[in-house]
Amino acid sequence: MPPPLFQSKTERQMKYVCVLFILFSFVSCQTIGVKYPVIYDMSPRDEGNAGHLLSAIKNKNNKLETFKGIGKLKLINKNKSMNTRAAWMGTHQGNFRVEIFGFPGQSAASYSNDGQYSYLYFPMDGRFYIINDANPSLEKILTISITSNDLSSFLSGRIPVYEYDTDHAKMNVSDEGYELNLKKGCFGKRKKLYVNKHDKNVWKMEAFNLFGSLKYRTELNMIQSINGYSIPFEIIISNNDGNRLYIHIAKYWTDVPVPLSSFALTPSN
Repeated sequence: MPPPLFQSKTERQMKYVCVLFILFSFVSCQTIGVKYPVIYDMSPRDEGNAGHLLSAIKNKNNKLETFKGIGKLKLINKNKSMNTRAAWMGTHQGNFRVEIFGFPGQSAASYSNDGQYSYLYFPMDGRFYIINDANPSLEKILTISITSNDLSSFLSGRIPVYEYDTDHAKMNVSDEGYELNLKKGCFGKRKKLYVNKHDKNVWKMEAFNLFGSLKYRTELNMIQSINGYSIPFEIIISNNDGNRLYIHIAKYWTDVPVPLSSFALTPSN
């Protein structure tokens, strides 16, 4: 049985399958009264712009093979806040590890995924969890429904929109920039990107569930160029329940040696 700290991929899939079966039993895709974020249809002459913009976003930092960083985290939940230091590393293939430090500099918690399994270890009391899911939701840990892969993408300066294509991309242009609305299939996941007009950087992303409710939003600030890669040195992840995670990056390294064995977490490492 999976540990309660994670919501497994199988549980999420079964939940969605049941919901879809009920919906299809009563109504069609076009008639379901679900409130989604407003989508603006493009004119034919603007269709190429949405595709070009989405392609540019997908290709951002696509040559970054490995990364490491250290910084500070602040998690606000129900009028309580926690401040701590953290270190992380990841690979282009999706391997990801985070160390949370307590006082005085000792590891208080470790999270990792090695592409097949996810691990969570608390050295102080010896608790160790493992689950057969390389991309679990971190809601039970962060109180925000963001997946491990999405968090890793933001820390690498990428935007997690790889599964979307231009067939379901809609764009709105304003004086401030662009709103790029993405949808995968009739009942697929939806994301909205807010893009600066002058540098084409995504400064905010909102992720929605299949009912159109916000899962989380991410703001990317203080973007700096590190060895030719655009890295946000301040990341703010939040939801509509008032939960908020601040990530302030102090130092960052790109394309550095990262042993793949370090992602297969055990109580001894």
